[in-house]
Amino acid sequence: MGRQCALQFEMEQGADPANRLTLDPRSRDALGLPRPVATYDLSPHVRDGIAAAKGVSDQIFALLGTADHSDHAPGRCGLRLRRRPRS
Repeated sequence: MGRQCALQFEMEQGADPANRLTLDPRSRDALGLPRPVATYDLSPHVRDGIAAAKGVSDQIFALLGTADHSDHAPGRCGLRLRRRPRS
């Protein structure tokens, strides 16, 4: 096995009342209970932070003379998330 390293950046988003869990009265589970609906979006500040962290990450890997082999393909975490624009 070759050498590996892990590089992690953490972002914390402030509270946003638009990010919430609600119940969908039109969709029911096997027990007849309303299914949950998660509404979540990243703030522009967090989006900018993620982009800046990626830039720093690219610089670190370049200085190390190595490549980033991260896989951020949709569905890798087992969740099905869809982006809905804010209204």
